Amino acid sequence: MGRRGLEGQAAVDLQVLPLAVTMMAGPQIVAAVILVTTARPVRVSLAFLLGVTVATVAGVALARALCGLLGQVVSPFIVLILTP
Repeated sequence: MGRRGLEGQAAVDLQVLPLAVTMMAGPQIVAAVILVTTARPVRVSLAFLLGVTVATVAGVALARALCGLLGQVVSPFIVLILTP
C-alpha cells in the first residue's frame, strides 16, 4: 500500500504535495498566485477577466435563448428570472 520509512513509519510521498495544496487552498488562491507571479501580471489578469466576462455573457445568452425556445415548457419562475 504505502512505503515505509525509518523504523517502520509510513513515508510521506512528496509527489502529492502540489495536489494537496491546491485542494486545501482552493483554485481561487492558486489562480491568484499564478496571475500575480507572471512576468506581466496586469496583462494576464486583464485577459483572465476578459475570459470570465465572455464566458458569463455567453452562458447567460445561451440560457435565455433556450428559455425563449422552450417557452411554457420551462417553469414560469425560471423564465421570469432569465427574461427582461
